Formats: sequence, structure tokens, C-alpha cells
Amino acid sequence: MAGLTFGYNAQSGSMVYGFEADIDAAWMKTTNWGAPPCVTCELQLRYFGTARVRLGYALDKALPYLTAGLA
Repeated sequence: MAGLTFGYNAQSGSMVYGFEADIDAAWMKTTNWGAPPCVTCELQLRYFGTARVRLGYALDKALPYLTAGLA
């Protein structure tokens, strides 16, 4: 797999917010063999991506945050 990740963070006072997303290429392939009469199923994954949002609170040198997203 290989991909590209991009995102942005900003701070307003102690609040930190941002987003992050990535797009990836995959060279994954599998074949499953079924029961007789020998049915086969081929699965391929070529591309996939994810997206996340972030919300945090700056505490001196620490940054606790929550993140949620979709794949």
C-alpha cells in the first residue's frame, strides 16, 4: 500500500481543531474457494481513503484530543 495524507490544525485560545484525510492505493487480492461445485470468489482492493476531524484542548505542553472519522 502507498498513500498520501493531508490535514490542517488551528488553535483559538486553548481550543485546537483540525481535520485529516488520506487516499491510499492498495494491491490486495484474494480468492476464496467455496463448497462444491467449487464456486470461487475473487476480492480486490485498489483504492481506499479515510477522513477524520479533531478537537483538543491545549494544556501547557500536553494536548489531549478526541478524533472521529470515516473510512
